Amino acid sequence: MIIKDIAKQGIPEIGNILPLIKNNIIPIKINKTIEIVVVPNLGPKNSHQDNVGIVIEEKNILRILSKRYKDVSITEINSEQDLEALVKRKPDLVFSGVKYFFFNNRNIWLNDYLEMFKIPYIASSKAALDNESDKNRAKKIMQKNNIRTADFFITNPGEYLTESSIPISFPLFIKPVTGGDSRGVDKNSIVFNFESFTAKVLDIKIKQNSPSLVETYLAGKEYSVGIFEDSIDGALRAMPIEIIVKENVDGHCILDFDVKKMMKRV
Repeated sequence: MIIKDIAKQGIPEIGNILPLIKNNIIPIKINKTIEIVVVPNLGPKNSHQDNVGIVIEEKNILRILSKRYKDVSITEINSEQDLEALVKRKPDLVFSGVKYFFFNNRNIWLNDYLEMFKIPYIASSKAALDNESDKNRAKKIMQKNNIRTADFFITNPGEYLTESSIPISFPLFIKPVTGGDSRGVDKNSIVFNFESFTAKVLDIKIKQNSPSLVETYLAGKEYSVGIFEDSIDGALRAMPIEIIVKENVDGHCILDFDVKKMMKRV
């Protein structure tokens, strides 16, 4: 109403934007503060960071969120003082893929820290991340809640000495029990015989220092599913995104470490 009254007084600049506002070409931004929290990667470009769960494209996220929110910024955390300054600003939301910071010889888990100050965040608590990073634990939680998952077992080199001793049938998919970023997953993760099985289990133990999770190979589409809890009514909403991967030299579509590394470079 105020804008219309000013326009009637003959101020052309205001009058010219009225059609844009009416058609939502100039959206009314939500008066909220969002900080996109990142940490420096001190290693080679795109190198793995144990304390980062999701590598986000912070500049693209800034551009997207800035279309709808008034105050969006990127915050790099380099010290515990930076973290303290963040909670003093008390943003309406923290958007980050960081799991924890290592300051003064201790880990400070970002989302648990934010929760102490009642600051909303995107991602999961330490307890949830622990369940996710240990694939054996994650699979058992799924089964306990009657959610279907591929048959599986955990093994180390030398535990199964013959093909007949393996508890599930080929083809199998093999990956490390712990870790993220699809480390340890490659074109040899799909195995069709005992020789390939023993070779991949040994490879994971040597390179990843981890037991292997061996499961029935399920061909099909690849999805990443985010689950959001409504802070008001506690309702859970699943938001699946299909990830399309090109076939490798063996004709298989595998979201492996090298594929993810290439995605980050694009």
